[in-house]
Amino acid sequence: MPLLQLPALDAALLDLSSREVEPVLAEMFARAAESSAMADRDRAWNDLLARHAAGPLALSADIALPHARTAAVKRIIFLAGRHPAGVAFDAQHPAVKLIFMVLTPKEQPGEYLQLVAALAARLRDPSVRTRLLTAKTQDEFENALSH
Repeated sequence: MPLLQLPALDAALLDLSSREVEPVLAEMFARAAESSAMADRDRAWNDLLARHAAGPLALSADIALPHARTAAVKRIIFLAGRHPAGVAFDAQHPAVKLIFMVLTPKEQPGEYLQLVAALAARLRDPSVRTRLLTAKTQDEFENALSH
């Protein structure tokens, strides 16, 4: 993957339902588990929860990046989620509205870092964040993220 190019989303969940972290992670992970790239659902889930427990996942007041490097996936699985009111990730981030979940093979740390760099570059632009927050369809959301 060339630098600053995002892979296609495996899914965009535009109406996440829970305001609590673990149920939101579970909702997003359920979609990730549908991917043909998922080799071991239980292991991937446990790795994601372990990474969540290890430290903060929020990048800013309204953006979080739950992620895990795991032997349980065959390729990067990349999902986006949006919550209209926000999810309480921690005390410092009580209203995260955009959530990007990344599960990456342990042997692909470079690809993971490129994805995060590309995502951070896009999200620095306030107009991109606004378009992501107001997209009405998955196509609109994906277009806002990729352009």
